[in-house]
Amino acid sequence: MRLSPRSRADPLVDELVKALDVGRVKAGSVARHLYSSDSSVLQGGRAGVVCFPENTAEVSACIHAARRHGRDFVPRGAGTGLAGGAVPCDDPVVIVTTRMDRILDVDVDRRTAWVEPGVVNLDLSRHLAGTGLHFAPDPSSQQASTIGGNVANGDPANDMPGLMQTLDATYHLTGSSGNRTVQAREFYEAAYFTAREDDEILTAVSFNAPSGGYAYEKQKRKIGDYATAAAGVLISLEAGKCSAASVALTNLSDTPVYCE
Repeated sequence: MRLSPRSRADPLVDELVKALDVGRVKAGSVARHLYSSDSSVLQGGRAGVVCFPENTAEVSACIHAARRHGRDFVPRGAGTGLAGGAVPCDDPVVIVTTRMDRILDVDVDRRTAWVEPGVVNLDLSRHLAGTGLHFAPDPSSQQASTIGGNVANGDPANDMPGLMQTLDATYHLTGSSGNRTVQAREFYEAAYFTAREDDEILTAVSFNAPSGGYAYEKQKRKIGDYATAAAGVLISLEAGKCSAASVALTNLSDTPVYCE
């Protein structure tokens, strides 16, 4: 793939630089090449200008700039996805959320975590060390993939959507019309299709940290294979009896299946 260089005279680039700063807006051929693919085998991606917002206001500014200049945009986490969800087409603005990596709040008593989308899965688990709480993502990807990228791509075989439904998580979206929230149990509409509008990006995830017993188990043909099915379970006990249960299933349908 051969990409031509872009000039700083591009009015879209100038507006993005003004909204962020020159160090967090990349329009050269090297950056565009690097961000034209993810970890999937899909080829032929073509990124436009690449930007690195650090907060929700900057995400909103990037979206507004893209809309004003008639350009699409593609949100991107760590780029570790295998489904091609972050592969850009036709020179969109690529909005990379990896610098939005703050753990905003953990309320140990209420067992609630509020995180930005660029938080790496393992970082949340490390942050909880000593509290008696634990965030349990897929061990194979916990050191690299981000929580936002995991929950937003809509892959029915991905672990995080089912886990977020088990936790009854809330997704926080920002777009040209403002901010809104969607429950994880209502977010996934079909394979790789979610309730996120075309001009929105996921900016935060909040959920109550689990209490009681919990587990996430995968069925694999052999070690290293993709899971053929998986289940997340939360169980609360009172006086030795089950008082509440939450169960979600992965890779059994075109969306994660929450068992009501």
